[in-house]
Amino acid sequence: MPTPHADRGPHDLRARVVGRALADHRTQAGLTLQHIAAAYGASPATISRIENARTSITPTNLATLLGIYRIPAPERTRLLSIARPQPLPGWWTTTPTDHTSTLTQLHADAHTITTYGPHHLPPHLYPNAHPIKLNTNTYTAYLHETALRTATFAQLDHLLNLTATPRLILRTIPRHLPPISDATTAYHIHTHHPVIHLASLSLSALIDHPTHTRAHLDTLDQLADHALTPTTTTQLITQIRNARSRR
Repeated sequence: MPTPHADRGPHDLRARVVGRALADHRTQAGLTLQHIAAAYGASPATISRIENARTSITPTNLATLLGIYRIPAPERTRLLSIARPQPLPGWWTTTPTDHTSTLTQLHADAHTITTYGPHHLPPHLYPNAHPIKLNTNTYTAYLHETALRTATFAQLDHLLNLTATPRLILRTIPRHLPPISDATTAYHIHTHHPVIHLASLSLSALIDHPTHTRAHLDTLDQLADHALTPTTTTQLITQIRNARSRR
């Protein structure tokens, strides 16, 4: 039977990632909750709670489940890595590529996304990025003027196209104000605490413990007091792009 894991409580982000992967693989394999429960020695309700992150399991018990779910070795290794205890509760730190699929899912689950690019444009706003789906959420991007002035012509042109997107709000932090944090994104999800993503070139951290997310959420809130309006931001992007085209 699964036993609670001290590092991961119900609705913990990593438990949700593991649970969703289990449910997806079970469906793809044509297995039912009853099949998994019988092989694991638990009730179907317990398996359902694991898949929905309403209970946690130890990495040892997860390893047993991964075999029952018929999950291939590379994916099994990935999920076991996710389930290992982290040094700080509520933190999940790894390399940027290891968070790619989770960030994609967070983007789909969130009703509100707020991001801050202090030195570079957020990856979501690159011309070759996956299209931002805004049918159910609102996306606000605070871009430091330094990031705009170092962007390429193609990036600036893409930003101008994005300004016409409903529910997408671009605002600029003037360059006379120094950057106040690392690249930060907040995902607000109806059924979960807000999730913070901190990114650098070599490190990616996802934080979902309220004690640790509060300061980052406050920082993003404070940006609204200093940022240029969306209209002024569009004018600034146009000015920078036009100047770039004349070079």
